[in-house]
Amino acid sequence: MDNWHSLELELQKQGAASQEVVEVTFVAEFEALLVSRNKDMKLKYLPERNAVRWETEKEYGFERLSEQTAPLAASLLKRFARG
Repeated sequence: MDNWHSLELELQKQGAASQEVVEVTFVAEFEALLVSRNKDMKLKYLPERNAVRWETEKEYGFERLSEQTAPLAASLLKRFARG
């Protein structure tokens, strides 16, 4: 659970620093939504798999949630930017 909270903070930090206009909204305990002017990405933490499920309009996938959340946040924001 601490890693999910760390990922939330890292997404907010990196989203604010990115060139994309990104709003990070936490819609439930283990769910988040990245939003820009014309796209969004849904994130859901799956504790039983220790993974984050991400979903854009065109694709979806799973990423492991490790103790180092900065690389995962960067990876998710890159997927978001190209989506």
